[in-house]
Amino acid sequence: DVLEFAQVSDVHYTLENTAMDRYLYFLSLSLKKRNPDVIIVLPHYGTQFSHDVDDYQETWNQIFLDEGADIVLGDHAHAVEPIEIKDNIKGTKSIIVNCPGNFVNSYRAYDGDATAMVEIYIDKTTHNLIGGSIIPMWVQATQKSNYRALPIYSIKNNEQLKNEISTDDIERVSEVYSLITKTMIGEKIEYDNVEEKSFF
Repeated sequence: DVLEFAQVSDVHYTLENTAMDRYLYFLSLSLKKRNPDVIIVLPHYGTQFSHDVDDYQETWNQIFLDEGADIVLGDHAHAVEPIEIKDNIKGTKSIIVNCPGNFVNSYRAYDGDATAMVEIYIDKTTHNLIGGSIIPMWVQATQKSNYRALPIYSIKNNEQLKNEISTDDIERVSEVYSLITKTMIGEKIEYDNVEEKSFF
């Protein structure tokens, strides 16, 4: 279903009259015209290289929930940030993924080599959110500036892949796995106990 766009003339929330304001206007407009099964918001926000949610994110996340968002998939920080499950205006649960990390660069000095794929599970009948999982990944950088995000479970369990990674990088992968699980789902899991997915 394609959203219909309209001229922005009356912004419901006026924080800074930014692109986020216009985004919210379109979200609010679409809710008035339709009754969607699931509302997903994709904001570009957050403090770069921070693993913490900032005040701007918290403010906008609450606005999105007040407007009926079921899922908020944020990005911009280039660092993994917490996943939150909160109540929304509809009386159901919403999932907020503040930032899943960085897929196309490593920014290793800022933990930018830590990233994750996020899966969100939705009940087909009620359209309510059931939960989700993360697939922790490490971004490998080569001297030619080629990057690839590798599932950490595969690094640990696939001998061919493991042999393509240096001993120093394996040590870093171990650190990244603990960082991702602790930051995103609030449970630090050690590399020795690596799982393909961690559920929330």
